[in-house]
Amino acid sequence: MKKSVKRISASLVALLVLMLSCCTVFAAESPTGAPDIKVVVIPTEGGTGTYDITTEVGKGPNGGTLVNFYPKPNQGYTFVEWKLEGQYQITKGSLTTPEFQIEAFSDIEATPYYTKGGTTGGEVVSNDSKTSPKTGDASAVAFVSVAVLLAAGGALFTLKKISSK
Repeated sequence: MKKSVKRISASLVALLVLMLSCCTVFAAESPTGAPDIKVVVIPTEGGTGTYDITTEVGKGPNGGTLVNFYPKPNQGYTFVEWKLEGQYQITKGSLTTPEFQIEAFSDIEATPYYTKGGTTGGEVVSNDSKTSPKTGDASAVAFVSVAVLLAAGGALFTLKKISSK
């Protein structure tokens, strides 16, 4: 009976270690750039844009990839600003200058915005920050807590059942 209790306890501990090892929330951020950068320019009513990647992936000054953006307005439209999603740092220009450069640390989705006839019809709110906005972190504390409680409850139930035999 003691042998089977030890075997079950070892199995439960192994299962718990396996479950916790699948949780990447506790890993530190990588200090290097992404192994592959994908850049997408999303066209809008006023036009589209192009880009050039000017360094090898991960070979930028801070371990990212240098990317230059250029707007391509349709006839009768004027460039207003760029909106970018992803992790980046602006190295030349700004989001309101037609041509600018970023150092990308993740995939980038860029959208150029234009106005018809050169008038905005209102105030354009732009982000002149040199870095990308921070996103919330995915906390796994609740998941890990539930997993530990379930494993402990299962162990107690199993031990009780074995000891009652």
